[in-house]
Amino acid sequence: MTKENLLLEIKSRNCYIIEREFISQNIRAIYCDKCIALNKDITDENEKFCLIAEQLAHDYLSSGIVLNDKKQLSRARAWAFDKLIGISGLVEAFENGCKNEKEIADYLNVTEVFLKKALFFYADKYGKRLKLGDLFIKFIPELEIKRER
Repeated sequence: MTKENLLLEIKSRNCYIIEREFISQNIRAIYCDKCIALNKDITDENEKFCLIAEQLAHDYLSSGIVLNDKKQLSRARAWAFDKLIGISGLVEAFENGCKNEKEIADYLNVTEVFLKKALFFYADKYGKRLKLGDLFIKFIPELEIKRER
């Protein structure tokens, strides 16, 4: 998903984004009542993209206060992984010449940390390896995508 499409989706859900100074530097973003608040100290656009997607997930999936609700936080993170990366995104990046995690993260406009967490999520969901047609995807310990010969 592109940043532009994510912003359109936010608008269609009647959500909005604000940037604010947070008392705690540990808090990167929060969601409450259609508002996605980002820590104004975040300068990396890819980090913002990942955080916005994760917070938007709460508009779809969560109810009540989610600050310490690990189940709702995990569901939101999984939603963001699928929205911004997905298996199809990994394949697309590979087919466009990306050869390693850094190149794939850059291609998908996500942080390397976000991609690594997604790979662990996919390994948990699908197993360490996944076969798709003539492609083999190994998620951990390092991402590897190969075409069957």
